[in-house]
Amino acid sequence: MENMPISERLRTVAQSFEGQDDTVPFGQLLDVHGNQALGAILVVLSIPALLPSTGIPIGTVMSLGMFAIALAMFFGRQEVRLPQKLMNMPLAPTTAQKFLNGLAKLYGRIETISKPRMNFMVSATAHRWLSLKVFLLAVIIFMPIPFGNTLPAAALLTLGIGLMFRDGVIVITSFVVTAIALVTTAAIIGGGLWAIGQVI
Repeated sequence: MENMPISERLRTVAQSFEGQDDTVPFGQLLDVHGNQALGAILVVLSIPALLPSTGIPIGTVMSLGMFAIALAMFFGRQEVRLPQKLMNMPLAPTTAQKFLNGLAKLYGRIETISKPRMNFMVSATAHRWLSLKVFLLAVIIFMPIPFGNTLPAAALLTLGIGLMFRDGVIVITSFVVTAIALVTTAAIIGGGLWAIGQVI
């Protein structure tokens, strides 16, 4: 299965959940990515954080894993130990199946346009300074900013895809999304402080 394209691999695993009664641990969605670990973890953690949520602060939960990735990248590790509570988080088989099929569709599209290029943007040295961006965006996602998760999560999703496919052009694109995310976040916080000041 390791030799399959990542999109095909995910579809195969998703199909294996058909008719399954037992829940699927969140960590299994990461394990199926194999040796594309760091980028894949960023992708898998970023997608739930894209959507504003009520009740369970899903962005806050996912940001804990993002902090772990930032530390691993900074210290040059290719593997990252995520919080066990996150890895063991149970998912309904139908949810896991939809999630993997959605990822497979996304990866399938990326596979048609992406290729390894601009290797200096995905090298071990690059990982160290890219980790600072991951950390900063994880801080924003962790904060309870209304609708503040979406753009930072999109920037990390783009970065994760770039790392997965070793595509420096996609990594550079993630910087554009990051800049937009930072400006938008500053505007939201600034507007909030201004509103509070008006009330006080």
